[in-house]
Amino acid sequence: MASVDLSYCSFLHLLLLCSPILACPPLNGIRCVAYNNQSNRLAVSRTDGTVEIYNLSANYFQEKFFPGHESRATEALCWAEGQRLFSAGLNGEIMEYDLQALNIKYAMDAFGGPIWSMAASPSGSQLLVGCEDGSVKLFQITPDKIQFERNFDRQKSRILSLSWHPSGTHIAAGSIDYISVF
Repeated sequence: MASVDLSYCSFLHLLLLCSPILACPPLNGIRCVAYNNQSNRLAVSRTDGTVEIYNLSANYFQEKFFPGHESRATEALCWAEGQRLFSAGLNGEIMEYDLQALNIKYAMDAFGGPIWSMAASPSGSQLLVGCEDGSVKLFQITPDKIQFERNFDRQKSRILSLSWHPSGTHIAAGSIDYISVF
C-alpha cells in the first residue's frame, strides 16, 4: 500500500479550490464568538451575518453553517440549555437557530432597539439582552421559545456587556462609562 503525503494532498486541495479560474471567496471578519463547554463547540458570527459552528473535538471541523443576510448584523452569540444557540443584533431581534434543520427556528423583537450584548444564566434557563436604549431585558427559556420575563432599571446609555454571577443571583451590566449590578 502506497503512502500519501498529506501536506501534498492539502496543497492539491487548496490549489483546486482556489485556482485563478475558481476564485476563492473572501473571508469576512469575525464579529463575535461563543464557546459551548458541554459540547466543545465554538459558534462564530461573521461581519456578513453568517454563523458557523466548529467542533473543536473533531480537529476544528466546521460542522454547521447558517448563511448571512445583509440586514442581519449579529452583535452577540450565546449558548443556553446545552445545545441551544441564540444570536442578537442591531436589528433588535433575538434569534434561535435550529441546529438540526440548519435554519433560524424563530426571531423575536426585544423592544429595546439594537441589541449589543447577551448572556445566558449559569443554569441556562434564562437569557439577558442589553439594548441600545439602556435597558436590560430578562427572558425565560422555554422548550419551544423564549418568553419575556422582566426589564431591569434602565441605564443612561447602551448596554455593551452583560455577565451573570456564578450563583445566578446577580448580574452585571456594562456601559461605556459605568457598571451596574442588579
